[in-house]
Amino acid sequence: MTNSITSTPFRRAIATCLSLGTLMLASGCWIPIADDHYEVQNQGAAVVHAKGHDSILFDADELETDLTPGEELQVTVALDPCPPCGVLEEIACSVTVTGNRIEVTAHAQGVIPAMTWCPAACVELTTTCDLGALEEGSYTLAYAGQ
Repeated sequence: MTNSITSTPFRRAIATCLSLGTLMLASGCWIPIADDHYEVQNQGAAVVHAKGHDSILFDADELETDLTPGEELQVTVALDPCPPCGVLEEIACSVTVTGNRIEVTAHAQGVIPAMTWCPAACVELTTTCDLGALEEGSYTLAYAGQ
């Protein structure tokens, strides 16, 4: 169940910025009061797609899917919540395959400098990991231990 304060993009931006110690101006921009570090870990959504293509083959909501053998695959993670602005210091994901289970974890960290104008819009944090080619069979995608 989604928390009601994060149910709309505007409320989500407010909740994120307030938790990061920022002020909202009438212009819709944010000014961090002091340098603030953020870390996002294992939140958001992960999808599997063919390497070099954006078409999603399957995501963690699908219980199981059949894959064609030999096709190079990647996992892309869109981390959530995302900061309104800042300097991204690190973003990465890791993927392991155990049997027919594809397990993915991801994290990002950065800093939002003090007294920097930040748009009220969220900056999407995405990262991609190579999965390689898998043997023919049915696979389940597990993101963040799900």
